Amino acid sequence: MPCTWVGWQDPTCSGNGKGNISESNKKSISYISRMGGYGTDGNNDGEADMWNIWDAVFSSAHLLKDNGFLEDKRKAIYSYNHSNAYVDEVVHYAELFASNTGGTPEVTKGKFMRPSLGPITSPFGPRWGKLHAGIDIGSNASTDPIVASADGVVVRSYTSSSYGECIMIKHNIEGETYTTVYAHMVTGSRRVQTGQTVQKGQVIGIKGTTGSSTGVHLHFEIRKGDWSTNKSNAIDPIGSGLLQLD
Repeated sequence: MPCTWVGWQDPTCSGNGKGNISESNKKSISYISRMGGYGTDGNNDGEADMWNIWDAVFSSAHLLKDNGFLEDKRKAIYSYNHSNAYVDEVVHYAELFASNTGGTPEVTKGKFMRPSLGPITSPFGPRWGKLHAGIDIGSNASTDPIVASADGVVVRSYTSSSYGECIMIKHNIEGETYTTVYAHMVTGSRRVQTGQTVQKGQVIGIKGTTGSSTGVHLHFEIRKGDWSTNKSNAIDPIGSGLLQLD
């Protein structure tokens, strides 16, 4: 409910909790704090967006904790909308989610580490009459985290018609510049923003199927130098030996 997110002290909040809250106030961390809401900036992008998966997860955890989740999880969930059927459904999906959550890859030596667990479903090279400029890593579980393949700086964190939810990271390794691409993430799961410094193995998103994609996977590229629409600087991550899968 918007009023739970922003806070019931908002003058438009009453009754069913929808209120008449402006979009800017719904995302304003300072306004939410003044109104006593549960909206939280889970991905550190400067706003609390109820449609962002990271913000929603952190906000839900905040709400449940305040409602006694550690003592009685069913009672805490029930306090949200007073429906036992809703509680049963939430508990069911929580258990399903927990049993199918993918882990993160082990941080390995070498220039680049595996960015996500799962099988290689499409290699680098010619495909459908054009160059497939990276590798595809298939789904390993219902929620597969994606990690930064090496230390670097985020140069793009955006939505593309082809790459879908996408992050690009620039790396300077042993005097050489590379750019890695992580495409087709779950909508709202991008955890880092342009200009942010990331560490090798840091979670940056969740594997999805946004953009030009026919199934859940990570499309991963390594470019020598900067990324461009010209694929001539694309490197075979595995064939080059830059990416260590094990």
